[in-house]
Amino acid sequence: MKAWEKMCTGASRLMEKYAVQTCGYCPEIQVGPKGHRVRNCQAYKHQMRDGQHAWQKVVELFAQAGAPVETHYASMMREDVVIPEEAN
Repeated sequence: MKAWEKMCTGASRLMEKYAVQTCGYCPEIQVGPKGHRVRNCQAYKHQMRDGQHAWQKVVELFAQAGAPVETHYASMMREDVVIPEEAN
């Protein structure tokens, strides 16, 4: 998770300098001049996603592997998805 946070910091610095386009729920982004909308999730509007992409994929991968997901990642979830409780 530390490497992921370091990568996010670097990506944030890049996004301050260059324009970034994304659909808001998919992990793919377009950096640079606006040319097209990236929609790899195959949905026209986010209301049609039917619960897909609740977590960012990398956070979901770490959670499934058993890594603790800190509370500050909860803001990355969609509002209509319930935050899963930690299994003890």
